[in-house]
Amino acid sequence: MAFKKKVVDSEQADPVEEVAEMAFVCNKYKELRIGKDIKFENGLFKTTNPNVIAKMKENDGWLMFIHPRD
Repeated sequence: MAFKKKVVDSEQADPVEEVAEMAFVCNKYKELRIGKDIKFENGLFKTTNPNVIAKMKENDGWLMFIHPRD
């Protein structure tokens, strides 16, 4: 379960929701890259950025070979 906290980005006035660190696993492509923000290392990727998490979930491989770490 991820806990949310409100933070204000220094470049924007609106609050941005940030989540506790989430980890994702890709068992098929151990060094997968998705854009410039997402790079798996040995099949593992961690982030706290909600925009990156949303981008991950939009990927075609989501829940097929990319999934949240248990």
